[in-house]
Amino acid sequence: MSTLENGQHRIDWSDLLKMLRVNGLQSVMIEGGAQVINSLLEPSYMNLIDRVIVTIAPTWLGRGGVVVSPARRLDGEGNAISAARLKNVKWYPFGEDVVLCGQIKE
Repeated sequence: MSTLENGQHRIDWSDLLKMLRVNGLQSVMIEGGAQVINSLLEPSYMNLIDRVIVTIAPTWLGRGGVVVSPARRLDGEGNAISAARLKNVKWYPFGEDVVLCGQIKE
């Protein structure tokens, strides 16, 4: 983990996941809020993710909600492209919540 200039902490997902693999873990589920999700969806870490499972609750809308919005990615010509696309997407309703499951498209 490193500390940024603004005092926020940042996890180096590559180092963390390598250490877990060295210790015998082949699959890891990382659960967290918007800050954790957004950090994992940064372009430098996208290659570490193969599946996404996100719970969407009615409270995510508005200022009180969780904002999942990874940084914009650019193609080789400087054009904006989507942060991530999913394939084999499935939606599961659970009461008022909905769970989205999908694999990261390469």
